[in-house]
Amino acid sequence: MAPTPPRILKVVERQRLSTNMLRIRFTGDSLADFPTDHNGAHIKLLFPLPGQDEPQLPVFTPSGIQWPSMDLKPIARTYSVRQFDAERQLLDVDFVDHGDTGPASSWARACKPGDRIGLAGPGGRWPMLSDTEHAILVADLSALPALYGILEAKPERPHAKVFVALESEEDRLTPPTSANIEWHWFVGPYPGAFRQLQSELEGHLRPSGSVCGWVAGERDLVLAARDFLTQQWQLSKANLYAVPYWRLAETEEDFHQARHDIMDAEY
Repeated sequence: MAPTPPRILKVVERQRLSTNMLRIRFTGDSLADFPTDHNGAHIKLLFPLPGQDEPQLPVFTPSGIQWPSMDLKPIARTYSVRQFDAERQLLDVDFVDHGDTGPASSWARACKPGDRIGLAGPGGRWPMLSDTEHAILVADLSALPALYGILEAKPERPHAKVFVALESEEDRLTPPTSANIEWHWFVGPYPGAFRQLQSELEGHLRPSGSVCGWVAGERDLVLAARDFLTQQWQLSKANLYAVPYWRLAETEEDFHQARHDIMDAEY
């Protein structure tokens, strides 16, 4: 199947969910063929450059994707589908509010209805959780939108243990409700909350029956949880999704290659 070309979407509204989280709702006729079952999946957002009303998108040619010249190539950042309403063609994407220190956060803080952005995807591994009796999931604030989307898409899973590290109690938002989900919350400054989560995680024994895992967020949190789940629970890449979204004290550009090296590693 040929890849779907990137789309131009328009902002419908911006909503403040918490001190550190914003939700941007998008729409556009190009969402008519957007998949309806990919809540939590990765997407690439393509941001307009200063002075542009919308980003210049690549074109698909027989020889592959052709991007604009480097001085016109949009800034790209990876986000997750929080939820998609196919009937109304509305797509929600949640942004961690880093202030005006990065291109994505500064755009999200300032955007208004009618502003335009590019979107590519969804892509990446799907489904992220295997069809198993049990699931274990680990996340920080950056991975919370994907986590909530994934859990809401699979409410009938027999049992899931979920471990989340946040810097603010306010960022807990309203989690998916299910008697089958066992929540473990760790609130405090990073990386201290990561260490608390890891200590609690390592006290849990693998349940009997089939198990899958999903781990996303800060690099050190992801690697520690991945190593525990592969070494102690004997999970592998076939049933464990483990992807770092960011690293403390590093920019997106500085961490880009290391992130892909971790994603491509065998475990």
